[in-house]
Amino acid sequence: MANKAKIIDACAKTYLLCGMWTCAKKEHLRQFSDEDILPSKRQLREWRISGKIKERIKSGQMETEGLGLFTGSFVSGLRDSGVFQNPMSGGFRFNGNAHRNLVPDLQESKLPIKLSKMYKNNQINISKCGFLRLEVRLDKLNQNEYFGGLFAGCRLEDGKDGKWLVVSPKSEESSKRVVSALYGYKIAYELKNDHIYVSPFYGALFFGFMPIHSATRLVNVRKPAKATELALVYWSMLRKVGQRVAPPKAGILPFARSYATHWDRGMMKGDLRLKGVDLGVVGMSEGLRELMLGWIRHS
Repeated sequence: MANKAKIIDACAKTYLLCGMWTCAKKEHLRQFSDEDILPSKRQLREWRISGKIKERIKSGQMETEGLGLFTGSFVSGLRDSGVFQNPMSGGFRFNGNAHRNLVPDLQESKLPIKLSKMYKNNQINISKCGFLRLEVRLDKLNQNEYFGGLFAGCRLEDGKDGKWLVVSPKSEESSKRVVSALYGYKIAYELKNDHIYVSPFYGALFFGFMPIHSATRLVNVRKPAKATELALVYWSMLRKVGQRVAPPKAGILPFARSYATHWDRGMMKGDLRLKGVDLGVVGMSEGLRELMLGWIRHS
């Protein structure tokens, strides 16, 4: 007799990687199940397999290879960013004009998904996208992947001092989750009218945990708010004894300028520690340190 729990798990993986109802096709189900005898379509209906699959996905315990960058942690961050508007019964919708880079990323993911055309109100509907419903348990959350999804889903907004990444959580629970994650990683942020503003400096640090088009958007932001100042402050915290106070070359950290540029523009005047406090920098988490050291090594 087939192991029902294992069959449901295999059906959930088939749903995520192959599409909506392909779990009823034994040739697809066989990829994820080693059971000798597989259930018929009638048996799956009797098990109410659709509801069982959704429960399995929402449990946050799915460990599925083949999703690429769209892991449970990444998708959780993507949803928390507020990119998706009021969800439809069978999918999601988002503003295709504000998130142009997300469209090719989804299309090139090689995962089951269907995107509508962009309507006159700039809305794009997403259907047949089971993987976008992935949940992950807190103890299994990969913080770097979560931030990759969070910043990939942020919109850019012009401010007095440049462009900001804006997180627009759709619920109080989501907002608390984002603030807690930012606080835990010691990422500086500002709260305004239920929106969370973050410098593109931080978004660029996580470019390796997001699809290519979203990553390209963040590392090429023009006039990123506070980014040059943050690069200077963090460099002063990372530099070794004997190294210059300012970055020795441009791009050694995201949006960093060269030592000569800092000197010419008088950006090194004053106490850099106080400058960091003014920017909201309260220290450096181990995760941020590793990301910055990796950027320095490859610059």
